[in-house]
Amino acid sequence: MLRETNYMRKSKLAVATFFVAVLIIMPLLPTTFHASAYSANAVWIQDMSWVRMNPSILTTNLTKVVDDLSHGNMKFAFVFTGYWNADNSTIMYNENDSVFTTVINALHAVNIKVLAWVENEGAMNVSAANRQILYGQISTCMNKGFDGYNDDIEDWNGTLQNWIDYENNCTAVLHGLEKLMTADVAWDWQQNTNQYLHMDYIVSMFYSKVSTLESPDAAASWQEDFGEYNGHNTPPASPMIMGIMNYYGNEYPLTWQLEQVDNYLTTYEHPQLAGFCLWLYEYMGTNADDWSQWNNWIVIEIPEFQPFFFLPLLMTATLLAVRVYKKKTLESDER
Repeated sequence: MLRETNYMRKSKLAVATFFVAVLIIMPLLPTTFHASAYSANAVWIQDMSWVRMNPSILTTNLTKVVDDLSHGNMKFAFVFTGYWNADNSTIMYNENDSVFTTVINALHAVNIKVLAWVENEGAMNVSAANRQILYGQISTCMNKGFDGYNDDIEDWNGTLQNWIDYENNCTAVLHGLEKLMTADVAWDWQQNTNQYLHMDYIVSMFYSKVSTLESPDAAASWQEDFGEYNGHNTPPASPMIMGIMNYYGNEYPLTWQLEQVDNYLTTYEHPQLAGFCLWLYEYMGTNADDWSQWNNWIVIEIPEFQPFFFLPLLMTATLLAVRVYKKKTLESDER
């Protein structure tokens, strides 16, 4: 009975030792401020009159935009610049050059880079035969003073490889002009896209009609986007900016979505994650405190995902358990 009591004491001691060590080591966990670890933050600004929140904000209240972005730890503004026309031969600009110049200068004054965000209507022709026309138009767009290009092609003719080749060649063209290249990319659910894109930033549109964070499959979708789901090890080839949707149709407010992001940052790997992008500036105001929610979150200190951090501790606990077990076995043999 005495030996059994000694065994129980030693077992409890081993367990207690492990948990005390965890408590001691918790303050030493690797932590990061969002603002320092994820500093490549951006926002899309559409400046269209049909937008119900803050319509035409760039032309009616640019001072507010500058103030919001400068206090929101934003590095980039993806400013809607225009559409490709039907035959993809020309970019149809939605503002005159003087408006672009005013916006660019105002944001440059607070050290925010401005990228030209260009969309397509209908399937885009990204074939090799048509690319030189596209690259020529993009180069002309860069002459307006933008710091780079935000390519928003969401439908195209041809194969996925045609589109990947087009995007990667865009990078070469823009780097030749000393400009940044980014592309808005749909969530990589097949894990066959991000690993092949070579550019300054891949901008993941982590949403469809509503935020993907609200989906019951959100955790799997997060892992897929980083090429880490179901045994894959195909991380993005370029730094990634994760697009978060603040939109009328979302069931949950922005603060809930940011809490979900925190859960995934601590639970799953996120190779190449460089920052976050808000869709859409004009929808920041769906809730009165949207900007406060974002600004408070971006300076929160959280523990980072460290899959091997507890390995030495677990090994120590295991050795203690084995030692106690062997001790018990020897004492039993002696009986």
